[in-house]
Amino acid sequence: GGNKPVATAAMFSRSVNCAYYSPSGSWVASVSQDNRICLFSSPHLASTASMKPESTIKHDNHTGRWLTKFHASWDPRGPDTFAMGCMMKDPYRRIEVFAADTPNPLIATLHSEEYMNSIQSLNVFHDTLNVVAGVNSSGRVHLYCDVHM
Repeated sequence: GGNKPVATAAMFSRSVNCAYYSPSGSWVASVSQDNRICLFSSPHLASTASMKPESTIKHDNHTGRWLTKFHASWDPRGPDTFAMGCMMKDPYRRIEVFAADTPNPLIATLHSEEYMNSIQSLNVFHDTLNVVAGVNSSGRVHLYCDVHM
């Protein structure tokens, strides 16, 4: 008895921070502590019991014990893009925006050398406006308006 998963991804060597469907339902993005973002194509999930990612993005996800773990935040307005925090600080701290269905997934970096000097662990797109908000563990919110992607 009981429910069984339609598909399973048993490819992670460390814990998984999150797995979220894109608003279109076409993609699932998972973020894991093995320094990867994995993108799974939803139409292929029902066709096999073993999930294989369509693409894998190398991404430093080791936030340590004092920062909130990174999560993918999908743009509700589409197309299938999402924002993530970034551990890198050279040349500046930033929020990265990725596209699911492209060979070069990093499509934008949001930064402010003057104001944003810390890691933006959580990020979110506005539901209807072209705005991204990023927050950090220092109690700051950074808004990026008219994000060009």
